[in-house]
Amino acid sequence: GESTVEAHPVVGMHFECRRMVMEALLVSLHEQQYFFERHTNGGEGKFFEYCLWTFPKPGIMKHTISRRSANGIPVPCKETIIMQRVK
Repeated sequence: GESTVEAHPVVGMHFECRRMVMEALLVSLHEQQYFFERHTNGGEGKFFEYCLWTFPKPGIMKHTISRRSANGIPVPCKETIIMQRVK
């Protein structure tokens, strides 16, 4: 079966992504690693994902999506987005 993570909302944020607004809850924080649960109920249905933000070097952020579903159906993903601060 699927394992679940017990979320303790510490930070709530809203993101505009793919023409939908997502709410993010910080589930855990450990040594510059932030684990979020993000979800929305939009025009395309319910969307949910777990993602990890890490900061391996100053000015670099890695956003790794570890689990995602759309309308309750798991969507394959093991996606990492690397962002660099622009000056």
